[in-house]
Amino acid sequence: MLACASEVLAESPPTLKQGASGPLVQQVQTILGSLGLYRSTVDGIFGSDTELAVRIFQHNCGLVVDGVVGGQTWERLLSYVRSLDEEVYPLHPGETLWSVARRFDLAAAELVRVNQVKDPARLPVGFKVKLPKDFFLREAAAREVLIIPWERMNHLFKVGDEARITDVLTGLSLQVVRLGGSLHADIEPVTAQDTAQLKAIFGGAWSWNRRAVIFELRGLKIAASVNGFPHGNKRIKDNGFPGHFCIHFWGSKIHQSQKVDPDHQQMVLAAAGLDCF
Repeated sequence: MLACASEVLAESPPTLKQGASGPLVQQVQTILGSLGLYRSTVDGIFGSDTELAVRIFQHNCGLVVDGVVGGQTWERLLSYVRSLDEEVYPLHPGETLWSVARRFDLAAAELVRVNQVKDPARLPVGFKVKLPKDFFLREAAAREVLIIPWERMNHLFKVGDEARITDVLTGLSLQVVRLGGSLHADIEPVTAQDTAQLKAIFGGAWSWNRRAVIFELRGLKIAASVNGFPHGNKRIKDNGFPGHFCIHFWGSKIHQSQKVDPDHQQMVLAAAGLDCF
């Protein structure tokens, strides 16, 4: 599907916006879906979910954020599709898509999407695995705060990694470390001082309320959302925090319900300045 997109986009396609429909809209949905930005059905109908994904893509690319697929947006979509073919790796005997992902420090789920394979465990020797350059890292210079989907963040932010979060409204910051989590990240304050900062962010009392935060890791600034109520397991004994708390990124889910939490997602958008439509 993405390979076909290069041919379609090369024909100088028309401007698309909400209300449009057809194969070109389907191509846009497919491309944005491969990036983890469009998370709905690929149906060829340009509705509100498609517009939101376009806005996020434009935001990450440093384009005018209007939700309309015009000339510049088409060009950046085409640039991304072309980048998928820039590097390939032929499978050697005994290798799988998962071993290739580890070899090149890529997310296995990302390779599955990019290569459009049904059974990643049964690929023939010599299969040319596409190794896409990381779109989000390439676009990091375009925007101060990126929106990166959970599938990518789950790979970038590993268990044991330390990062910094800054509350958008108060400007208060603290260091956190990842404890675990599979559908979102479970994190802990690193020190007792960090715990005090977290409590101050929530007005001096622990709360399940969602807060828009900027997450900083290895030079990247990423839109995220946290709650501030301690629960579950912990590893750091002297940080004064009786458990862990949760941080969500675009498309992450609640562990108990295994569903996306709309309030967390709205806070992610707010952290990137995209909550005004």
